Amino acid sequence: MPELPEVEVTRRNLERWLRRKRLVRVELSPRLFVRSGAGSAGQFAAAMRGRTVRAVERRGKWLRLELDGELALFSHLGMTGKWVARAHDAPPERFERARLDSARRSVRYLDPRLFGTLAGARGDAAPAAWRALGPDALVDGVDPARLHARLLRIRRSIKEALLDQTILAGVGNIQAAEALWRARIHPLRAASSLSPSEARALAGAVEA
Repeated sequence: MPELPEVEVTRRNLERWLRRKRLVRVELSPRLFVRSGAGSAGQFAAAMRGRTVRAVERRGKWLRLELDGELALFSHLGMTGKWVARAHDAPPERFERARLDSARRSVRYLDPRLFGTLAGARGDAAPAAWRALGPDALVDGVDPARLHARLLRIRRSIKEALLDQTILAGVGNIQAAEALWRARIHPLRAASSLSPSEARALAGAVEA
């Protein structure tokens, strides 16, 4: 599964490819699209056409493309999803699940195993998973005191707790394992057993 650094690279690529660009062609696969108040995949794709991408944001492992007209497209890469840039006349890719074309290039979303998510939203709406995310380990940093207070209430292992996106958004398996190794904390220890000093060491290790 893509970890926070890979998702951040994807965000920067999407920003470079699409920010301030008007979308002239939009296709969204209903197989990945989460139907909500924004309508079906086809309806939301039609609403996106002619809109300009104002910003590309990341929180945890989620991406958010903000468009004018108070529209937003949310994307989670799942295990095998990725966004790529292609020429307009390039044929459809195998496993292509979405297409966002500006006047200059075609941006495609590929996902062989269909574990990713695409969701449309209007106004301030957002998928429940986005709203439930905790502080972003890269953007917000890790507050040791807040982290320790959360861990005190968790009986699961500290490794499982670090992978809980409602506690720290964006931390994946590799980053969690490396942070625990640097902080010299066994991954199977109960999260609630960590002392304040261990929580401080872990917070620093996550940010390192």
